[in-house]
Amino acid sequence: MSYSPLRSQSNHTAFVTLTNGRLIRGSLDILPSMPLDILCEAFRRFLLKRSTAFIWKSARRNVDGLPEAPADMSEVQYASLVFGFACHYQGCDRKARDTVWHLRIRSCANCRPKHQPIKLNESNDYLAICATLACYPETLEQYIPCGPFLNSKGNSAKGFQEHHIKKFADELSALSLSERQAYLDRRTQATEVISQFASAGVAWQLRAKNVRIAELRNKRAARAKTIHESLVATGFKEEIDHFGWDRIRKHPLINSTQAMTDKACSSVLDQLREYMLGWRELRMEEQVYAFRRRVFVDAWLRFTTNIFHNAPSGCPYLPLPPNATIGFSESIDSVIRQASPISHESLLEQLQAASVPACEYVLDWHRTIRRELASLLPGHKAESNDESVHAQLKLATSVFQCTDRNCRGGGRTLAYPEILSHPCFTRVTQGNGPSPRDPRGIANQKACLVMGGPWNCNGRVQVHPRQYVVNKALLCCGKDPGFTTAAEMDKQDPRLVCLECPARDRVITFMSWRCAVQHNIIFHPDSALKDPWLMAIRPPVYGSINMSGVQNLRSFSNTSGDTLGDYSVCLLCPPRIPSWNTRFGSGDLMGHINNMHGVPSPVFGKHYIFDTNITPIYLNLVIIR
Repeated sequence: MSYSPLRSQSNHTAFVTLTNGRLIRGSLDILPSMPLDILCEAFRRFLLKRSTAFIWKSARRNVDGLPEAPADMSEVQYASLVFGFACHYQGCDRKARDTVWHLRIRSCANCRPKHQPIKLNESNDYLAICATLACYPETLEQYIPCGPFLNSKGNSAKGFQEHHIKKFADELSALSLSERQAYLDRRTQATEVISQFASAGVAWQLRAKNVRIAELRNKRAARAKTIHESLVATGFKEEIDHFGWDRIRKHPLINSTQAMTDKACSSVLDQLREYMLGWRELRMEEQVYAFRRRVFVDAWLRFTTNIFHNAPSGCPYLPLPPNATIGFSESIDSVIRQASPISHESLLEQLQAASVPACEYVLDWHRTIRRELASLLPGHKAESNDESVHAQLKLATSVFQCTDRNCRGGGRTLAYPEILSHPCFTRVTQGNGPSPRDPRGIANQKACLVMGGPWNCNGRVQVHPRQYVVNKALLCCGKDPGFTTAAEMDKQDPRLVCLECPARDRVITFMSWRCAVQHNIIFHPDSALKDPWLMAIRPPVYGSINMSGVQNLRSFSNTSGDTLGDYSVCLLCPPRIPSWNTRFGSGDLMGHINNMHGVPSPVFGKHYIFDTNITPIYLNLVIIR
């Protein structure tokens, strides 16, 4: 194959590669029309010639502080060792990241373990060398290259390679005593050359790394300064002053090293606007909204307490959603997030007015939660109306279990509506600290810390795997599990005796059907009895039991390490308000009863009692004879 010059005469010539590998002279005018692969191949062959070593050397000396190439390496080999992209390990096609100077290889991150130093006390060859030469580990550095090299953390380190030690041991054992000293002298000279080259290479690498770090730091500082000035001019000075620029600038768009051109600045500021609006929301949450949320919690409690005590007798009561669920509703949230300043009296009036439509929101919330829970039950139909869904949840067999790994319920059954006050579904976690990339998430977390967590059971609830225990209890009482509701069982209030628990001291324990189910699940999880209970035909006769007598109460939560006083609720407030139980401390509940209801000395059983939704309890009903 050949090429004809466009001009017959030219003072400029070039080498063109033919298919047979020979070079011919031609005009440089042909370069624009030459195929790129042929042009690259021509220059590659030209630069790999020994006569062009001066070009490589001249280019290498433009790099400040780079050591001279070893005498046994060509300039091309040295350039590949220092700047090459390919990993030198056979069969690896990943990008190289490390230069191991004393081994003269380039390595990728995955191949790094292949040249990690060995532990000398685990090498039989090392022990044999020490015995032969009667030397210490420091002496071996004279004969075997050990670095230095940069470890995975970027620090200078030393260490022996297993194949170096094995080769040295084999060569040493093959020599006679008269030949050994000359061999050791040669090894000392060769190792000294390698060590000097490796030390110079590592020193240059560390200097270049520090220079690069300083260069990138200056670029980031210049970019951050430009963005800082633009954000201040845009109106985010208060957010920068409140949180500090060092915290805000951790965003990747601000912390980048790319130079800020006019076009790039416009694009970056558009993306950072939403980011800064999140910081503004967080600032308002800390400075304004937190106080308003505390006022809302107190106002909502007063509002619901008044409705609860003034409700007609026999009116069905629905458990209240958590405070955060109401606080994040549109009617309440719009009052809390007002931008203009507002007096305390005006805030209370607006919250009082917003609480009326919030009652309708409570009903809608219950419908949504009922459908969410019913979707987990077998046989549920998505097209069922709310009445059918509610009827399905009322069945005694519709029981659930919390799957949260931190749940302290011990696998107890949860039924509607008691499941709505289960603490695992309103837990607020701090996480691993504030993330600079999500200020809105931090603001939401702070709001939850004031109001409590919103109700959320996604991924943390399932149909109870021992649902069949409820079926056995219903069958023992002569009821049909497919139609019997929990309310019917509570009204009949049958007493059951566990047939697996032996009667001790001639004492027989009679339990309600709910307690019997919990008892079987907790104390007899591996029970295989077809009929684990005996139903008492006539409930035991016992005198009135004083609820203030703690000795008459027995708590299931003792099995998980809780105490009886861990969780209690105020009896003067609407039932199951999570904000006022003693998981926030017994002092908070006592103070609430003192301040909110004017009771100076609260009495257990009259003003507060154990929260049976969190700490299930039952009475020890016994027959001595």
